[in-house]
Amino acid sequence: MLAIQQLRVEVGARVLFDGLSFVLNREDRISFAGPNGAGKSTLMKCIAGVIEPNAGRITRPKGCRTGYLPQDGIHLSGHSLWEEAESAFAEARSLQSEIDNHSHELESLDPGTPPYSELLQEIGELELKLEHFDPSRIKPRIESVLGGLGFQREDFQRDCGEFSGGWQMRIAMARLFLQEPDILLLDEPTNHLDVDAQRWMETFLRDYRGAIAIISHDRSLLDELTNRTIAFERGQAAEYAGNYSFFVRESALRREILEKQY
Repeated sequence: MLAIQQLRVEVGARVLFDGLSFVLNREDRISFAGPNGAGKSTLMKCIAGVIEPNAGRITRPKGCRTGYLPQDGIHLSGHSLWEEAESAFAEARSLQSEIDNHSHELESLDPGTPPYSELLQEIGELELKLEHFDPSRIKPRIESVLGGLGFQREDFQRDCGEFSGGWQMRIAMARLFLQEPDILLLDEPTNHLDVDAQRWMETFLRDYRGAIAIISHDRSLLDELTNRTIAFERGQAAEYAGNYSFFVRESALRREILEKQY
């Protein structure tokens, strides 16, 4: 789904990583591990398109959607919580509008002509895309996600600006989960969650149909969710084919082998 090829990122005179290559496949669960400042968040920002690498390429299929949740810095205001959550379905609204316009245009065309057939085929393709969103489920999906993240029904019509920073991050998370991008990038998603909201999030992520890349200090979350680890240390990045506990054991074994070789 997404290929990282020979990626290099520098911060001033310091090289965070160089020659980094790996593939993120559909439904992969991958964590970025390593000490603070090693390059985990920087890599995630590169994948999200927030910053450009110094060298290398990031390629993905046409139409592949990527969603990114940063650690902090989200500030929303000027519309209600419900409106912000509902904006996750802007693409569905746009598709429905396009279908309606084309259907109206069909009425002025001769059914026996090529333009009619071509437009009818285009409507069919748009309807297939719309099925992914299942418009009849939009309202209950919004209610489920907002409730799962700890919002009450009386919060739905409150302006987003009334919520504190931690709750603003939950709003951003809700919108991202409702969008259901093909690749979900989460940087310390548990920072602003209580126990109940975190349990709900873990269940949601276990059932998620796309790929997930995550940074977290919560070892139990990484052990429960992930099946691959990219570890950063001293300007190098190494891949481990397992969760966080596997990475800890395997990295110790690799270090022991290197010491014996030395």
